[in-house]
Amino acid sequence: MSIQRTPLMTINFARLLSFCFIVFSSAAASVNAQDSPADSKNRLPQKQHKTSDAPFLTPNQAVAQMAIPDGFDVSIFAAEPDIAEPIAFCFDERGRLWIAENFNYQTRRKHTDEQVSRIQILEDSDGDGTFDKKKTFTDKLTFTSGIACGFGGVFVGSPPNLTFIPDADGDDKPDGPPEVLLDGWGINDRHETLNSFIWGPDGWLYGCHGVFTQSNVGLPNAPDNERQFIDGGIWRYHPVNHKFEVYARGLSNPWGFDFNQHGQGFATCCVIPHLFHIVQGGVYHKQSKPHVNPHIYDDIKTIRDHTHLSAHGGARFYLADTFPKEYRNRLFMCNIHEHAVLTDVMKPNGSSFIGQHGDDFMPTNDLAWVGFSVEIGPEGGVYILDWHDTDVCGNSVNFPNSGRVYRIMPENTQPSTCPDLGEMSDLELVDLQNHSNDWFVRQARTQLHYRAASENLDRSAVHAALVKNFDTAGSSPQRLRSLWALQVTGGLSEAKLLQLLAHEDEYVRGWAIQFLCDDSSTHAFANSIESDSQRLSSSVIDRLAALANNDPSPIVRLYLSSAVQRLPSQQRWPILQGLVSHSEDIADNNLPRMYWFGIEPMVVENPKEALKLVTAGKIPVLQEFVARRLVSQNNKAVLKKRVKVTKTKPAWQRMLQSVAPGFKVRNVGEGGVIQHDIFRNRTAIQTHPLDKKISCDLYREFKVPANQATALNLKVSHHPHGDWQLRVLANDKLLKKRLVSSKSVGTNEWLDVSVDLTQFAGQTIKLSIENRANDWFNEWAYWNEVKIKSQPLPDKSKKTKIIFISGKPSHGKMEHEHRAGNMILAKALNDSGLNVDAQLVPHYGYPKDPTILDDAATIVVFSTGHRGHVLKSHLDQFDELMKKGTGVVMIHWATEAEKGKAGEKFLDWMGAFCDLNWSVNPHWKPNFTQFPNHPISNGVEPFSVDDEWYYHMRFRDNLEGVTPILSDLPPPETLRRPDGDRSGNPTVRAAVANGEPQHVAWAYQRPNGGRGFGFTGAHNHDSWRDDNFRKVVLNAILWTAKVKVPSGGCPSPTPDKTQIQKNID
Repeated sequence: MSIQRTPLMTINFARLLSFCFIVFSSAAASVNAQDSPADSKNRLPQKQHKTSDAPFLTPNQAVAQMAIPDGFDVSIFAAEPDIAEPIAFCFDERGRLWIAENFNYQTRRKHTDEQVSRIQILEDSDGDGTFDKKKTFTDKLTFTSGIACGFGGVFVGSPPNLTFIPDADGDDKPDGPPEVLLDGWGINDRHETLNSFIWGPDGWLYGCHGVFTQSNVGLPNAPDNERQFIDGGIWRYHPVNHKFEVYARGLSNPWGFDFNQHGQGFATCCVIPHLFHIVQGGVYHKQSKPHVNPHIYDDIKTIRDHTHLSAHGGARFYLADTFPKEYRNRLFMCNIHEHAVLTDVMKPNGSSFIGQHGDDFMPTNDLAWVGFSVEIGPEGGVYILDWHDTDVCGNSVNFPNSGRVYRIMPENTQPSTCPDLGEMSDLELVDLQNHSNDWFVRQARTQLHYRAASENLDRSAVHAALVKNFDTAGSSPQRLRSLWALQVTGGLSEAKLLQLLAHEDEYVRGWAIQFLCDDSSTHAFANSIESDSQRLSSSVIDRLAALANNDPSPIVRLYLSSAVQRLPSQQRWPILQGLVSHSEDIADNNLPRMYWFGIEPMVVENPKEALKLVTAGKIPVLQEFVARRLVSQNNKAVLKKRVKVTKTKPAWQRMLQSVAPGFKVRNVGEGGVIQHDIFRNRTAIQTHPLDKKISCDLYREFKVPANQATALNLKVSHHPHGDWQLRVLANDKLLKKRLVSSKSVGTNEWLDVSVDLTQFAGQTIKLSIENRANDWFNEWAYWNEVKIKSQPLPDKSKKTKIIFISGKPSHGKMEHEHRAGNMILAKALNDSGLNVDAQLVPHYGYPKDPTILDDAATIVVFSTGHRGHVLKSHLDQFDELMKKGTGVVMIHWATEAEKGKAGEKFLDWMGAFCDLNWSVNPHWKPNFTQFPNHPISNGVEPFSVDDEWYYHMRFRDNLEGVTPILSDLPPPETLRRPDGDRSGNPTVRAAVANGEPQHVAWAYQRPNGGRGFGFTGAHNHDSWRDDNFRKVVLNAILWTAKVKVPSGGCPSPTPDKTQIQKNID
């Protein structure tokens, strides 16, 4: 029975001095941004946060806070007490909103098992933007996280099951209990199980899955070898043939997925960069955890060219015509930490896209607004689901039984109601494939699919009408709508698809390729590529191979790279041979990686063929990958997980020696000792406390050498959704206590900790390093290095010697002032009160008397680079100093070395160098806001200096030994110059487009104990007047000299204009 209710009132902003709101009688009023206060943009602090003490706002008060864009209204479609704890929503074919309410949720690590969650159906019968009828479809669900209507019922995600609740007669009452379609879904993290259901254009039901939940999914009662593992990615299920597939792997906790007008998939994510172009068979940047296949080597990166606070939720392309035309094709999404609705614009880029920022469409200015799902309605409105709680990370429920759905519409839009598509004829549904609002297109296609599967469709008439629409379509998206509808209704034979391989529309050719191969039981992540899959005829393979060789479209090659992964190995080679022949694909965001994903499973069993393929091809990175695969330790064709768990304690002790030689482990808790070949780009050992009170300990008895300086050096990290207490004790004396968390680690997500043990010189101590619980939530510790190092004590009577080498003048006044810049730094060090002696070489260039360098603790080089570098003729001589452990600091152009011997030496000395054809040298103004836990960061506060900051350095592999100190994402205009020396190249353009922060200052710890530092700023002599700019370099000089950096950094007064201009060349 329908429940009538009084519509929740929306409100109208007025320019009142009090910024209050006025309630207009009993009619639902609108919220009009045109009348909002002048400062009604995002007024919240732009910072990551887990929770807040924000007040509870009523729905009307919440709308009053929103910065609604000009020309738009917001209505409260539904809110508490009518709905509560809304976790998912979708529309049915009648335009009604189905809302899943999760009353089992308690925290992201805890829930109840009672049947208390429910699905409600809300209808807005008069089209005013507020529901007026409500029904409860079922209130007997357990924990529920996803929902999709279709096929005479509703698909529901309730881990461990994906179920279908039938309602064939459409009376809004279940015809029976839920039918389990798939089981094996995990719920390790309640935020990261199956979610965000959406019908794809191909008729499959798609959904998301997070990395911190492990699922092994299959049909009910299926054995393990017929199940598929997923711990992050996109999955799909076919409602007719009941096939389940992992569609793409990686990502973080995606909670938004949609298809654009060409059927390209896009996911929004949390923690990692927020936007990805999702391709069938793709493996993507993965948060923290190793890839299931350890031989991925290089995953597909983000497409976004800008950054927001984490995290994002929801994803819907605006494919309607109610909003102004500039919004069509924009991706609408929610940002949970910015508490705002945002849009992105997809710019085609090879086989992929660049995700550019559209606008901060609607900041809500409410710290309790937790929007994480988006839908587009039949009237063209944008609907936002708001979980509504101050704990945005879900570690508690502070506002129980709350939740809202808002509708955004252009102001003064006339109300409209939705027809019942289920009552329409087959041909009327076909006609809807040309509707200007894609909501009708998608709903009608699902209806046609259902009728075809139920043998309740006039196939002949429908197919004739769709073919006519296809042939007369005026655009690619219209053409594709007919193609997709033909596919789901069984209207595309193999012969027809082969004809379409020659179609002028590259997307039609691409989709024909996918449909030819989609019936195969082999797919990218199947347990075996040699299953009894449908094998395409040799004539079809020949056609696909011809396309791989000759088709000019990277989009077609992308579809071919996906199709290859659905073929048995012997049918892959001729297609791959054509694909790898395209040198124009080298810098593409998808194609080289996708080609590798198709090659990799065959390499070990077919080494000669694989080597022949990639050496004859034109994608150099594939040669590296094949060689790497052949020499890898795991030479099995079946892929195995990278993480090895051993349950025997002797094995734990042996495992520990790889990172903590001489130590033992005790009191190991959940999971035991686990070895990761790769965790955050390093090897790692994982431990966990025994319980809340008993820590897991790494321990040993050790005699501290007499007359030596001894330190315990640790490199540790944390679980992405947890933290832990690190404590170091010697003979039960607490020496160090640190919280290891996202706030304490550096930009490389590792924390370096050094504990001085010199006070115990000559004594035998019992050393204990504790992995102690903090709040008993994901308390795993990750250990990369636990080592004790001793070295002779410094002679305190002798000052630490620091030598400055200055290059000849190379630019105009106040630019590249090598000698004057060095003099400012040397004076600051000598006036600092520290036990140092900073000296300048008394002439330009390398010292005429090189013995001045013999007892230097570190050497600072500020000079011309590349062929004019002061070290060019002295590489071997300088290398001997580096081998002794002497430190080195290179400033600005001095970081640039010639490739070959010089470049290799620079990598050995300071971990990176500026490479003429790899790096770029634009003038720009980075914002340095985050710094690693490193002595060079001591006392450094956020700063921004306009300078010639070189970026895209040539670093050591995996940044081994390197700690980035200053990093930021350069704006696109830094690459406005054409490609050339120091101006641009495809690799740096891809890196910036992928949102990869660029490191412009870095520290390097050499294996022999020496230290290096690179700093690419200081083109402008005036930059030395910035206190933080100067402090970073001074701290780095001290650190490379192995002088303890003061906690507030190296002191130095700000040079005035006279001091700056003094001594310039």
